[in-house]
Amino acid sequence: KSLTSFLGKNPSSDEAYFLRGKAYHELGVLDKANTDYTKAIELNPSAYKALNNKGLIYGQLKRFDLATKSFTKAISVNPQHKESFNNRGVAKAASGDPDGAIKDFTMSIKIDDKYLAPLLNRSFVLDMQGKLKEACQDWKTASRMGSRDAQIWLKEQCKI
Repeated sequence: KSLTSFLGKNPSSDEAYFLRGKAYHELGVLDKANTDYTKAIELNPSAYKALNNKGLIYGQLKRFDLATKSFTKAISVNPQHKESFNNRGVAKAASGDPDGAIKDFTMSIKIDDKYLAPLLNRSFVLDMQGKLKEACQDWKTASRMGSRDAQIWLKEQCKI
């Protein structure tokens, strides 16, 4: 309600549209979230967080082609947005491009080597490709970073 009221007085606030879109997104009201993210992007084509979140919605809808495009646009606006690389990797993995997914996860890790999500995501894709040695290396790193799940996978999959 507060954001809607604010937008009534400030209809050119891309940040308010993004925030309201995020609220709708968290409530699971994807159509309204998508509309607000789209408006934020119309007002500010550099709104990479809105582009990223549109990609998340497309991913939830299993529209991985559109998700990948949205994440790619977010990355073109902000090439240091680790979340967009990780999210695009997830979309690529889901659409049958494991090599592209691994490249994106690796880029996300290069941006922030303390970001656990792409490390775990890459380990799963490597494991699915039969590259257990590489997956075990990722689980070992994630385990050292405090991931309990990685500790379990390392113990069970890697015989450590």
